[in-house]
Amino acid sequence: MGDSRLLEQLEELAGRLGIRVRYENLQKMNPGMTGGLCRVNGEFHLLVDRRTGRQERIGLFLGALKRFELNGIYMTPKLRSLLEESLAVGAAEPMNPEDLSSDPGSGQTGGDEHTGTDPERFEVNQ
Repeated sequence: MGDSRLLEQLEELAGRLGIRVRYENLQKMNPGMTGGLCRVNGEFHLLVDRRTGRQERIGLFLGALKRFELNGIYMTPKLRSLLEESLAVGAAEPMNPEDLSSDPGSGQTGGDEHTGTDPERFEVNQ
């Protein structure tokens, strides 16, 4: 499978999980930033710098999508294999986004938060 087709499948999967994918000029706002997963007002966004290459975009998608519970969601065997390999590198227990508390001692906030470096996985209720 070519990189273009793989990116299409990753974008489609993100959409089915309710993740808004946004291609922005992130370098202008924060030099060196290529993208990441964040949650704004309970809605997940995957920000991707417009200047990143296909391989780097694939890495951003895999890093973000592996945080979600994907059992029971159809995808091609190749895509599932890539996600499983990605998960094996940084395994984390799946969790439900609604379980994130706004307790000050938890380190979580009820508002905007960046989850790009957070080892949590999220379960999407469909």
